[in-house]
Amino acid sequence: MSRNLRRLREKLRSKDCQFCSVSMLDNCLVIHDVDTNQYFAQCRHCMTIYNHNFNIEHLGVPGIIGVA
Repeated sequence: MSRNLRRLREKLRSKDCQFCSVSMLDNCLVIHDVDTNQYFAQCRHCMTIYNHNFNIEHLGVPGIIGVA
């Protein structure tokens, strides 16, 4: 197991999504980019993507959209 994947899994245990506040331990997908050999976590609820340092790489779209 790579060092970046271990870091990401450790951070997922205690973190919530910064955008939709859902627990990342139960609601995430781990993505491996073969070209750069990096691991990312994607929130299943809002599709926000985090890198191995748990910084936002790509901001997702909220699942619930309010009426304006």
